[in-house]
Amino acid sequence: MNEIARGILVAAALQGVPQIYGQAARGRGRCALGVLAEACNELRTGEDVIGNKTSWIEDHQWMAHRFDFAARATCIYCCYGLFNVLASEEDVIAHMNDDHKCDFLEIARKL
Repeated sequence: MNEIARGILVAAALQGVPQIYGQAARGRGRCALGVLAEACNELRTGEDVIGNKTSWIEDHQWMAHRFDFAARATCIYCCYGLFNVLASEEDVIAHMNDDHKCDFLEIARKL
């Protein structure tokens, strides 16, 4: 992850963007990847077929290129397992946000 991405996460924390888990966006809230996707205009919101509000990231490859995500990354909290060997940096950001509940500043600082 490059310094641009780190700066965006820090700015979101300083601006008081509510952090959410398990989806990219809900109301004003964003997960870490949702913050980054919104910054490069790749965050989409809408409704699913039964009317539930939903959000998604349109172009993961563009976002990975824009923020220089590594092809492989390690979660500093998991000593063993999938997140030490096989995960992309984008997956580790989602994992740290959703599973470890790391805030935006912690993700920016530790990846």
